[in-house]
Amino acid sequence: MKYIFSKKQLENYKKNGFLLSRNFFTKKDIENLIKWMDEIENYKEVKGKWMKYYDRSLKNKKRFILTRIENFVDYHKKFKKFILDKKILKQLKKVYGSDVVLFKDKINFKYPGAKGFKAHQDATIWEGMYNIKSFLTLVISIDSSNKKNGRLEIARNQDKHGLIGKGWKQMPKKFEKNMNWTPINTSPGDIILFNDYTPHRSSNNLSNKRRRMIFLTFNKKNDGNHRKKHFKDKRKNFPPNYERKIGKKYIFHI
Repeated sequence: MKYIFSKKQLENYKKNGFLLSRNFFTKKDIENLIKWMDEIENYKEVKGKWMKYYDRSLKNKKRFILTRIENFVDYHKKFKKFILDKKILKQLKKVYGSDVVLFKDKINFKYPGAKGFKAHQDATIWEGMYNIKSFLTLVISIDSSNKKNGRLEIARNQDKHGLIGKGWKQMPKKFEKNMNWTPINTSPGDIILFNDYTPHRSSNNLSNKRRRMIFLTFNKKNDGNHRKKHFKDKRKNFPPNYERKIGKKYIFHI
């Protein structure tokens, strides 16, 4: 395990609003993560626990595919121990300037036919939530990502401007067009770090290869641990498909 951010990487984060670290995790690390992810993916749909979300495939409208799983770390001891390793948290502290606690855990599977995400800032929904002042998201690349399978794109040096547009609204196109978007191809073991004001987006996966990524969002420890409260609220407002009431409309939450 490398688990170290260089001085240059930390400077790039402050300047651009994100950090890219190649081979942060070893081949063995990724092998373990894939094994544990496969186990989590095969968890049966149980109400009130991990949250599995499905959507129609762009390649076959009659077929629903698994898009993501959230709220899973408490149900897999090895996974939880790995991602909350002190060596990792120490590096996050270097970026954040404070000890951190986990706020949100999510696996984006992005199988062939999965939709991308339009340009947005996580702060669109999270700004001021539970009186938390800021968030830091760690993205772990499990598969190679590229233009064809829906790589992540990040707008450089835009996090200094605060919330762009209005909360709970799609980012206005006029702002998105004028941003300096950086497409990021990744290999297994690479990581990306960005904050809740960093605009990002990804395209649809119309290739024949999946693009799995783990998204782990943290907040400063002195702002409190609100993870359970967050998922309780999300389950109420935007529950997994199998927990929804027929005829009721739900608003998507990041």
